[in-house]
This record gives sequence, structure tokens and C-alpha cells, in this order.
Amino acid sequence: MAEATTSTQVARGAFTCPACGRTGDYVLVRVARAGTEIGTYVECRECFCTFPRSVLWRAADGPLRANHLEACLRTMVLMMIVDEVVLDAEIDRITEVYPQVGGRDLTRDEVLAEVDRAREDAQALEPFLQGMAGRLNGQGKLAVIRSAYAIATADGVLHESERALLGALATALDIENPLDRARQTRQ
Repeated sequence: MAEATTSTQVARGAFTCPACGRTGDYVLVRVARAGTEIGTYVECRECFCTFPRSVLWRAADGPLRANHLEACLRTMVLMMIVDEVVLDAEIDRITEVYPQVGGRDLTRDEVLAEVDRAREDAQALEPFLQGMAGRLNGQGKLAVIRSAYAIATADGVLHESERALLGALATALDIENPLDRARQTRQ
């Protein structure tokens, strides 16, 4: 397991959260691993969604997706294509799970478009998530693990390639016992 991350609140204030729509408190959090900053995020104290710092000066009407939603969608798609087979059951599961983690409803075509983007993007899951680790709180990290597990088990079997990807995911996000954590609240 990678060296543990530490999170430190460095600022507080008020804003209107793009996820829950409430005006309330936020905290700005700095995340470090081995003393080196790996990211920052703004956390809504109402719904606990995290966002990039730009949420503090971005126009309220501009589209902005919570950090965990980006990570969940890309992770679910990469989990689906890890065995190079895209099953209808996996696509259906993504369209079910994404709204459960706070996203909007997705169509089959939108999922397939994300599959195409993921295949075109040379960045594999682990580097992607290492970048996201500094932008997710504990709740966001668990949403990513649980959504990945839901896709990995969509066909009723947890294949070795999927198990390995869950392990890499847990390492990148600094999560202990990922299968146990994923099963606690199975999607």
C-alpha cells in the first residue's frame, strides 16, 4: 500500500454548492502524501461533495461536476473494458449506478461515448486515480470503490483482471480492504 495521505483544512468560507444547490459553508482542503502536496479540493459542508478550487470563482450557472462523479464514471468504464469485452449488463449497471452516486441519468449512447473516450485516452486507471486522490475526500473515494465493484460484479463474477484493477484502485486512493469496503454498501 502506498504511503498514507493526510488532509489539512487550510481555509473556510461560504459558497453555493453546484451539487446540492445550497448556500452554506465550505472548507478548502490540502492533501499531501509523504509531505508533498498532491492536490486540493473544496468540500461542501452540506453534502460533502468535492470540487476543484475554481468552484469558488466560477459563475454559478456554469456546468461543474463534482470530483467524485468524474472519477466514478471513468473508473466504471475502465473496469468495464479491462477484460476487453463490453457487456450489456455492464452498460446497464453503469446507467443504474451513476445516478446512485449523485450523477445525472446516462443513456446507453453516453456510456458508449465515454468508452470511446477512455479507449482513446492513453491514461490508464491508476495514473488517473493518483491524480484524483488529491481531489477526493473519504466519501468520494468510497463512492469510486463501490461503483467500480458494482461494474466488476455486473456479470456475477469477479474476474482476476477486475480484482487486480480494484487492488490498483485501492492503492491509488489509499483505501484499505477495498473488497470489504465495496461490499459494505453494494450498489
